[in-house]
Parts: sequence; C-alpha cells; structure tokens
Amino acid sequence: LGQGFAASSMMLLMVVIILIPWAYLEFGGKKNG
Repeated sequence: LGQGFAASSMMLLMVVIILIPWAYLEFGGKKNG
C-alpha cells in the first residue's frame, strides 16, 4: 500500500509540475498578449 501510494503521488506530482506552467502559459500568456 505504501509503495503504491508513493508511486501514484509521485506521478500526480509530475503531472502537476508539467500542467501548472503549461496552463499558466496557455491561459495567462496567450490571452493577455
């Protein structure tokens, strides 16, 4: 259980790290300029 939880939370963290800058550029950068 501990290993599976660690693996899934690491995966979620990777997704968040990738999505936040993308969403910032996509919704913050392009629409404002």
